[in-house]
Amino acid sequence: MDRKNKACWNCASFNAFYSRGFCNFIKTKKGSCSVKKEIVDKGGLCDRWRNTFHLRSHRKRLTLKALDQILSDISAIRQILEEENEEMYFGDDE
Repeated sequence: MDRKNKACWNCASFNAFYSRGFCNFIKTKKGSCSVKKEIVDKGGLCDRWRNTFHLRSHRKRLTLKALDQILSDISAIRQILEEENEEMYFGDDE
């Protein structure tokens, strides 16, 4: 596979820069290259381009793991709130 002339924005070594907007962050046209150790344009071409597939699959695994933990935490909070609600309406009549 010819690795020359691949765009920087799709390289595993490219980390985009963001500017702060009013309520969000906006991706700029510049970023840093961890291979060249310099600031590059996202449309630049490089012969040291690396595939991002392994990064995407790793991020997906981490995201799914985090979401699973969040769902578990939300379920625990829901159970606590439901128990408190039941105690408030059906409290002990002693």
